[in-house]
Amino acid sequence: MAYRLIEAYDHSGGMNTREAPYLLNSREFADCENVTLEEAGKVKTRKGHQNYKTLPAPTGLTEISDCDDETAGGTWTEYKDVVENESFPNADQAAPPDDHDVICAAATQTDIATALGVLTIAAQPTETSRMCFCVTNDSGGPLNLYEGTTTILVEGTYDGGNQHEEIEITSDVGNKEVANGKHRYIFGAKPFSTITSITQPDYATDAMAGNLKISVAPGSLLGLPFPIEATGDVIRVTVQGAAISLAGAVSVANQTVKVGDLVDNDDVSITFRSTGEVAEGTDLSGITGVSFVALGWI
Repeated sequence: MAYRLIEAYDHSGGMNTREAPYLLNSREFADCENVTLEEAGKVKTRKGHQNYKTLPAPTGLTEISDCDDETAGGTWTEYKDVVENESFPNADQAAPPDDHDVICAAATQTDIATALGVLTIAAQPTETSRMCFCVTNDSGGPLNLYEGTTTILVEGTYDGGNQHEEIEITSDVGNKEVANGKHRYIFGAKPFSTITSITQPDYATDAMAGNLKISVAPGSLLGLPFPIEATGDVIRVTVQGAAISLAGAVSVANQTVKVGDLVDNDDVSITFRSTGEVAEGTDLSGITGVSFVALGWI
């Protein structure tokens, strides 16, 4: 086939595949690929998209779906080291919650007072969740809680900001005694992604019996990683593949979902909508735990 070179400044005819090439005029193309003809007199490479950054998802986060400028959704699986929701601050329990000393290993009230109220953090939450304040008596005899309110202060982060909560056990003369081999515990309400400190700020005045042990665990009230505006934004929750009732399970104030009793390695899925969008010019290079593709000009 013979070719001829022509100078063409008007490309308004675009690509014409219906006519034989020798019948085309100077404003038409027999074939073109990945180009735009929007600017008069110029042929430009078509804008497209490329993979900006791919990051490994952490344990438990399997996908982010339904993402656009207005909404986001998420699904999680394999929640581990999560304890039951129900609190028992005033009634002895035969067993502590599962993994009751995951966040802070059990320490006696005497040891905590010696440390000026500071509890040692043993591990971070594997998933965003609320905290559980646990008390254990393994001294060999009955011991008393403080007659009044004992406070544990949890400080950390949630959704990129600071988070703190005071978790309290209040006892009176009728229920302060904890029998040997028994346990008491109470859950907080706020979710934590990371823990920076756990203290008993008033240890000098609200201390319980010296040989009672205090520990801290994560709870199965799970925190959402993206904000919601209404309870209806949580669409579906399943535990081990079975849907659970959402009645009373969603807290907009605390951005949490109550998923019921869990055991290690239970699969939990939460599907939800989240409002908001990433502001123009936001630096995404520091984001971890999410795989994404950025669409735009290259």
